[in-house]
Amino acid sequence: MNSVQRLKHWGIAPTERSRLSGISPFAGDTQVETFQNILECSVTFDREEFLDVSMEARDFITRLLRKNPRKRDTASECLRHPWVAVRF
Repeated sequence: MNSVQRLKHWGIAPTERSRLSGISPFAGDTQVETFQNILECSVTFDREEFLDVSMEARDFITRLLRKNPRKRDTASECLRHPWVAVRF
């Protein structure tokens, strides 16, 4: 799978993280901090909004937010992930 396809998969993760928690995945206190969080793929799950988010969902999001595109899950791997597979 090429890097463009893996980049598209990366876009799924912030969307799902926002959907599950109701908060922006990379928001910082300043615009610079927000951009830095995006560049570093800096995402944590230690806020109260994630208390009810399953470990499987957290793992799925983390796998797609890997900084190195070659280490991100492929589409096939995503579909086999336990958090996704139970929905299909």
